Amino acid sequence: MPVNVSTIESLDLFENLNHEELEKLAELLNSREVKQGEVLFKRGGTADTFFIIVSGKFKITYEGGKTFELESKSEIMGWSTVVAPFEYTGSGEALIDSSVLWMPGQEFFRLLQSHAAIGEKIMNKINQVASERQAFASGNEKTTVI
Repeated sequence: MPVNVSTIESLDLFENLNHEELEKLAELLNSREVKQGEVLFKRGGTADTFFIIVSGKFKITYEGGKTFELESKSEIMGWSTVVAPFEYTGSGEALIDSSVLWMPGQEFFRLLQSHAAIGEKIMNKINQVASERQAFASGNEKTTVI
């Protein structure tokens, strides 16, 4: 189901976007309900979908069984859709019935490339998340990942 601007304007990930930029993004986003136990993506799989948590709780599992949970509105999953080599670095599973926004990775990547202002603002956030989670997965984290 497509989303409207009012659905995404309160998300931290998009806090620096103006109304026109939010409209472009909303055209590409869809919403869906996720059932407890549903696996959204698997480590090593082609990263083809980007997710934003609206509500619920998810477990991300990395190689070696290292896990952490995400349950904050606006947390992202599937950032590997815009970062080479475009493979999921962890597996994501819903721990309770949840709701997410999602976008096909290729469309998200195209949006970031074709709209420099949107791309810069969103990639700054994604880079921060990616570096924190990579450090966690490799055992080099300095702070707790939330």
